Amino acid sequence: MLRVRATVTAILFGILLTVGSGVAAEDVLVDYINGDLALRSGSGWIDLAPGTTVTSTSIVRLGEFSVAELSAADTKILLSQQGPIDLSTVLALVRKSPARNVFTKVGTTISELLVGSESGPATSGGLRSERDGGTVSGVRSFSKSAPGLDSLNFLEASDTPGFDLLAARKYKEAGDQFLTAAGNAEGTERARLTYFAAYARAADGNEADALRLMLQIRDDESLIGDAGYVLLKGSLLMESTRFLDAIQLFARYTASLDGKPPVPEVRALAELSQKALDK
Repeated sequence: MLRVRATVTAILFGILLTVGSGVAAEDVLVDYINGDLALRSGSGWIDLAPGTTVTSTSIVRLGEFSVAELSAADTKILLSQQGPIDLSTVLALVRKSPARNVFTKVGTTISELLVGSESGPATSGGLRSERDGGTVSGVRSFSKSAPGLDSLNFLEASDTPGFDLLAARKYKEAGDQFLTAAGNAEGTERARLTYFAAYARAADGNEADALRLMLQIRDDESLIGDAGYVLLKGSLLMESTRFLDAIQLFARYTASLDGKPPVPEVRALAELSQKALDK
């Protein structure tokens, strides 16, 4: 009887091992790195480069101020949290997350806040885009610029050719224009132009580079009341599974409104982030 039980146990273990091996065989491709990304190998680390393939059971380490994008089957993984990362855990989290591809749900709203809409309020990905709180920035909203932003500097920033390019959906060219302008600016104006460039990158499909630019904005006190800025940064943080950081950002935005209601999209993303944390 003991021998039979031992045999059955061995067979079950073999089945589990086979199933586990099937999961472990999944490839993960490194698509993008800005900064440092390394793979654990024994007791050390090996630097990774775009185009490298690792397994889904790998442990990788993201450097300070670094961003990486990886892909496995139909799953995109955006990484921005410094330190060791268990890819199998992140893959599982992303695949069950209710917040996948969340930038696409608010991208139209951010565009309307930046360059306006000829057709008035619209919906984007099922999220209402009626504005009832917060400040906005862009060509059509000079009088609503965020507190602390010098109006002359804001007008100069908004006069850059980048806004015309955004309106024409020439996102790469718009991002280049904003980055050039940001390189010649300082303080609040530099931060705002960097945000514009980040939106252009995200709208062009490069969310990893957009997040890298957003993380470069250290002092965002002049931007925290800007609904577009908060939607962009919050959605990108959510894409990189940093739901707690996103919730904290949304809370800072709401506190900056002095009792005014936040835009519905921010509320929706905050609820989505909490739902993802609860899973």
